[in-house]
Amino acid sequence: MKRIAFVGTVGAGKTTLFNALQGNYTLARKTQAVEFNDKGDIDTPGEYFSHPRWYHALITTLQDVDMLIYVHGANDPESRLPAGLLDIGVSKRQIAVISKNGHARC
Repeated sequence: MKRIAFVGTVGAGKTTLFNALQGNYTLARKTQAVEFNDKGDIDTPGEYFSHPRWYHALITTLQDVDMLIYVHGANDPESRLPAGLLDIGVSKRQIAVISKNGHARC
């Protein structure tokens, strides 16, 4: 079974997308820890992505997934990719999702 991990900064929309792809359209609450669904897909906390001290935990968490989905809020002008993330993703499918396009600042 293929496993997917959702990564991105705090507030990017990872949990909303993670839930929606499972048919759950309830209001997402802040993810405090790594969460798994019944297929083993992973929703990571934005803090793992946003703070260098958590990069090792993030990269370790992502080792066994088949696909990385990077979620980036259109309202966030900065792009942040943790060191080493692209290195582990070489053998994995990678998808970038731009979320919150109705909230972008022009």
